[in-house]
Amino acid sequence: MSDHKNYDNICWSNGSKLVTSSGAAPKTAHGTWKGPGGVCMEGDAVSLETAPRFTLWRAGATLVLDEKTGQVICPDGSTANIGTNYGGCGYLRALFKPDAERCIEGTCM
Repeated sequence: MSDHKNYDNICWSNGSKLVTSSGAAPKTAHGTWKGPGGVCMEGDAVSLETAPRFTLWRAGATLVLDEKTGQVICPDGSTANIGTNYGGCGYLRALFKPDAERCIEGTCM
């Protein structure tokens, strides 16, 4: 690639994969969550000037979250605001910021 970024892959034994970039802005990450039936969700994170913006896709539906403001764009186009710190929901925080140190790495495909 000629975008002057460095890419890293983190892969788990179930086939899930996280690809991150560093270097020239914006920093990005793309995740693919897999289960026994194949891909169950994909998502992108883009490091904006103020905070990351997350976009998730599942079964043709898209959800967007601005981490700094807590603003959410739902799959039906409606909006909501969960507030800062993922609305205090640890499950959401774990979904948007997975702890790669706690996962067992596998082989990238």
